[in-house]
Amino acid sequence: MAPVSRARPYFVVLPDGPLRGSMQSPLLGLGAVHCAVTLLTVVLHGCSADSTSSSRAPLCAPSEVAWPDDREPLWNDVDVFQVNRLEPRAAFAPQPAHGIEATSSLNGEWRYHFAESVPGRAMGFEAPGFDDSAWDRISVPSNVELRGYGEPIYFNINYPFEDQLDEPLVDAFPTIPEEGNSVSSYRRTFTVPDAWESRHVFVHFAGVDSAFYVWLNGRRVGYSEGSRTPAEFNLTPFLVEGENTLAVQVYRYSIGSWVEKQDMWNMSGIFRDAYLFSSADTFLRDVEVTAALDDTLE
Repeated sequence: MAPVSRARPYFVVLPDGPLRGSMQSPLLGLGAVHCAVTLLTVVLHGCSADSTSSSRAPLCAPSEVAWPDDREPLWNDVDVFQVNRLEPRAAFAPQPAHGIEATSSLNGEWRYHFAESVPGRAMGFEAPGFDDSAWDRISVPSNVELRGYGEPIYFNINYPFEDQLDEPLVDAFPTIPEEGNSVSSYRRTFTVPDAWESRHVFVHFAGVDSAFYVWLNGRRVGYSEGSRTPAEFNLTPFLVEGENTLAVQVYRYSIGSWVEKQDMWNMSGIFRDAYLFSSADTFLRDVEVTAALDDTLE
């Protein structure tokens, strides 16, 4: 499937004057906060379809990713923390419209391979024809250490990989050792719903610890670090008719692990929801509200 166009975001600033309203923050335990909205920025994702194309869907992303092969392994490069990942955005999910469900869950059973260190990781498993019949099965979302693969580690002073370093910390930084850096490899298939014909398809990973690569149908889609924030990728250029093979490889430690020397449990895997979502050619991608308290300060 060849791309027919590139994405073009639209920025709409509303309104000319302040809006009066209120917002609630239950996660912070706050009640309603009255405010004057001084700036509302709406980002629309826009893409025009080529009516002459026989492609399954109009595309807004390159079909070949410009991959930094010279920087591999990316999880050990302090200058690379994402490849082809979509820009972060406000947290909201598409809702059903015109009878079309906008999301499809990827939670549930995946085929799974565990390696205690990088040299033992699965290779070539992203290929659709790869035989994973001997692999284990694991539930997503979950921390793999709580499923019997590796051990949960609680630390607050030492790095969990210090024993594998060949040099003192000050000299080893920012190297992550291969030994003891466990690798989880995941595979599953999905079929795009018929209702998503001629629509864009994205994948959303709400949390993956610590760094991971994504392939679809044997082709590299992207890479991401930042385990406590979502990662999204545009799958549209990589889709095929019928069954699609999604492959993910997760590294327990990455460059980002150097900033996690704090009171916490260290565990890895796809530990939050994963799902597909679909959009029309133009859809609301991001919203930013800049607000100030009103005169009552209530």
